[in-house]
Amino acid sequence: MEKQMRAEREKRALILTSEGQRDAAINSAEGEKQQAIKASEGNKQQQINEAEGQAAAILAIAEATANGI
Repeated sequence: MEKQMRAEREKRALILTSEGQRDAAINSAEGEKQQAIKASEGNKQQQINEAEGQAAAILAIAEATANGI
């Protein structure tokens, strides 16, 4: 009876340890996913800013050319 109880306790301890490791892995993966999303959004905003800057430069050149004619 004592051996059976000890085996049950050990089994529960292994299960709890395994669940803890699984939860830690899930949390880590979720954090990496969120980090990748934020990095992608930052890169996207940088590209938008660069495109707007290029568009403004093209517009300034076009206006200067039109005024010169």
